[in-house]
Amino acid sequence: MGQIDHVLITPARNEQQFLPAFIDSVLSQTIKPSKWVIVDDNSIDGTREILEEVGAKFPWIEIVRVKDDSSRRRGGRIAGLVVNGLSISNSEWDYCSKIDADMILPETYFEDIFTEFDKDQKLGIASGNCLVFKGRKWRLEKVTPDHTRGGIKTYRAKCFNEIGGIREIDGWDGIDNISAQMKNWETRSFDEI
Repeated sequence: MGQIDHVLITPARNEQQFLPAFIDSVLSQTIKPSKWVIVDDNSIDGTREILEEVGAKFPWIEIVRVKDDSSRRRGGRIAGLVVNGLSISNSEWDYCSKIDADMILPETYFEDIFTEFDKDQKLGIASGNCLVFKGRKWRLEKVTPDHTRGGIKTYRAKCFNEIGGIREIDGWDGIDNISAQMKNWETRSFDEI
């Protein structure tokens, strides 16, 4: 794996409780993003202050605030935030990840994902899997192997461009998988990541 141009987009709204652990997990990655755009979606809890602090410390992290648009529903709105973040990044990239602000990534997350992309040139969209806390235990959230998680997706640039990017509609995270598969790209969720 050579130099990887990787843009990370994170939509965030009222994530004060989760942001510190998430930010630490990204800063601890063995392969850090080239650019990280965090889109603050009108947070009112303490998210803005956390973001301002991290944005001031690291020049490769850009904080963007969007205006209130409560007319859009959840799925389409989140997709719009990601599209907004990508347009602001002004970066050429090999890979783009959309990771929600309430995740905690193992320190080799991006390294492991890029290893899978490196092994399979037809892999267009990939994700790790999620552990959720249920009934006093962490449990693997089951999905079919070809379904990538909306909260934790990575796109190969060529695939992303061929499918026309992310559509700002509800169900965008399933539509992009289907679009990629229709264009002969593989989409995979890796349980072990």
